[in-house]
Amino acid sequence: MFSFKFKRNTHKETEAERRYVEREVKKIPKVISVIFFIYITIFLSLMIWYFYFKSTYYVSTVEGSSMQPTINVGIQKESQSEDMVYVNRRIKGERGDIVTIETSSDNKIIKRIIAKEGDKVSIYVADDGFYHVAIMYNWSQEVEILEEDYVKSYAEWRNGGNHSSEKILENVTYALDFYNTFLSDMGENVTKIDGAYYYQVPKDCYFCLGDNRAYSNDSRSRGVFKKSQIKGVAEIIIKGGSLESGSLASKKFNAIISYYWKRLEKSFMR
Repeated sequence: MFSFKFKRNTHKETEAERRYVEREVKKIPKVISVIFFIYITIFLSLMIWYFYFKSTYYVSTVEGSSMQPTINVGIQKESQSEDMVYVNRRIKGERGDIVTIETSSDNKIIKRIIAKEGDKVSIYVADDGFYHVAIMYNWSQEVEILEEDYVKSYAEWRNGGNHSSEKILENVTYALDFYNTFLSDMGENVTKIDGAYYYQVPKDCYFCLGDNRAYSNDSRSRGVFKKSQIKGVAEIIIKGGSLESGSLASKKFNAIISYYWKRLEKSFMR
């Protein structure tokens, strides 16, 4: 038979070894404390961001085609449904922003801000034969024809849809709905610049249009919107947002990450 003998450890711990062990043991609570502190910091940061996001944004479904192609580009296809937007309720918006506008106590529309108070704006046929927005900003003395790459179709705007009629006045061809709403009475806010008539947006008001100009019911027929009617900026667009619930959460998350990633890129490019 085999027998095993265990060798007794006769090594006596030195003072230096004892102190080393004591130092290492004391480090353990510090490591745990650091890990716990990092965890709590991350957790609290996420909670603060979550509640800030919840208090800042609300989600709204966008119906109709007035903001195509930016929103609801595939609404005419049966396989797709309305897009959704995250609306930042804390801000009113700047020129070019997509905003939600309260038209009654239970109804909101979504349009794009084209001009703000003090800006002079007109809509007439430009050199290319289509309607364009001409604007003189309140800080400028020159007229600018907006290059709006978000507009669905200039040709359809003039030649079809609900807003295709026109009015010729002193050899300038205006969009009829714009003329009827802003220029027909030639009020005090109407001025003539370079042979064309412009409407100056009053204080605390916004001139807003839909991107699908041929079918959008906007400031051309409704008039300008008051600042109090602007209920927030649609900063995040969720494509096909009202599809089956199983994919909606991922669509929301991806839209949020994409939005903040773009903001981060812009901050580094400055």
